[in-house]
Amino acid sequence: YNINKGMAMLQEHINNPNCLTSKKQQITQRLEGLAKLVPGALSPDFAMSDNQGNNFEFHKWKAKAQYKLILFWSVSCENRQQLTDGLKQWYNEPANKKKLDIVAVNVDETDADVQKWENTIINFAEWKHLHAKRGVNSPVARDYAILSTPVMFLISSQSNIIVSVPSNLDQLIKDLNDHEKNPMDKL
Repeated sequence: YNINKGMAMLQEHINNPNCLTSKKQQITQRLEGLAKLVPGALSPDFAMSDNQGNNFEFHKWKAKAQYKLILFWSVSCENRQQLTDGLKQWYNEPANKKKLDIVAVNVDETDADVQKWENTIINFAEWKHLHAKRGVNSPVARDYAILSTPVMFLISSQSNIIVSVPSNLDQLIKDLNDHEKNPMDKL
């Protein structure tokens, strides 16, 4: 997720048999998970309640657009504001709504941050909003190897296959345009 410098630093400690960190197993599992979350792989399925209390099952969800975007985010993340504001502006173009449906998964844990999340999502009413209780330790965050936020996964609505893992809005737009011109046969 474009955090190579930080991951390289962690790798040194993970490879050290004398490392006593209690997070070593969790970091190792996340690194292994990252290797599986690549274009062409089936996206992990998950089920949870949305912000309105309705049951939401990702693979069964029938998106209207050709692609689904999963956005993992936290209200306290500095990069989140720029990404969500840019994504909202881009998404508000009518042609773009036909390309993409957005599932925003919040990984905040504190009551104060969850309250901020509830106040923030009002500005993004057209997106599907989920809150992963237990944050980065939730099953959905583990399945998607979330170590930091924001993180995006572009997924085919028809097959639930990962199309790309864009690192920013420009990359997302490029990936969408590339796949419109040259769609993968099995998506």
